Amino acid sequence: MAENLIWLAEKRFPNRKIIVWAASFHIMRNPSEIEVPSKVVDYTHVVPMGHLVDQHFGDTVLAIGFTGAGGRAGA
Repeated sequence: MAENLIWLAEKRFPNRKIIVWAASFHIMRNPSEIEVPSKVVDYTHVVPMGHLVDQHFGDTVLAIGFTGAGGRAGA
């Protein structure tokens, strides 16, 4: 996903703003820093698109995530 987004930003739409609608999980960065109290999930080795895009573009990227009031996470 990150490679595709980087290509779109640099080759297909250079010098333009791009809005990407994606699941919050896909656009997050530094997932290993998320504390999961129940240890149901482990983000230690997860590298989502948002993390790689942030490393590539730095401060030129803004991610806005949101969550619901309840739910569950798991494989």
